[in-house]
Amino acid sequence: MINSTLVSSGTPSLPISLVEGENDPIIVLVMAENGSTTKVYQIIVIRGEIPELRTNAFLSGLVLSDAPLNESFFPVLFNYSAMVANDVSSICITPVTDDPDAAVTINGAAVVSGQPSLPINLIEGENTLSVKVTAQDPGVTQTYDIIVTREGTGPSSNVNLSGLVLSETHLTPPFTP
Repeated sequence: MINSTLVSSGTPSLPISLVEGENDPIIVLVMAENGSTTKVYQIIVIRGEIPELRTNAFLSGLVLSDAPLNESFFPVLFNYSAMVANDVSSICITPVTDDPDAAVTINGAAVVSGQPSLPINLIEGENTLSVKVTAQDPGVTQTYDIIVTREGTGPSSNVNLSGLVLSETHLTPPFTP
């Protein structure tokens, strides 16, 4: 039955009038062959133009809690890096979506645009953090990758001189590190 009118399986119902906007529910009552088991479906029809979903999956801002990005942020630049000291064991990321209806995740965890993420633990060395933005149209995404390097505690591998001084003479050209 559809809206109290008997309809055989596989045949169309009589036309159902629709008004502009949201219509009264269409009630479909299905009865099993045993004649006693039933199930009711309710269909809501909204008549009108279907709005297009927005496809903006860009960020308008990206900030780390304990380190600046090495590169200036630009919405169409998708790879960034940052360096933190060894005593920084976690970091928060604050992404800001360009479209307020876009969704954002960091390493798969949902984050509210404009709000810092929960702390993300860092290991010594490189940590790749992925910020994925999904437009209102869920088929459109952008991923911003940030490589955060946490300095190690071991001896430095720096072999550069910070200066060079000679006694009783001078260098030509002058030493520059």
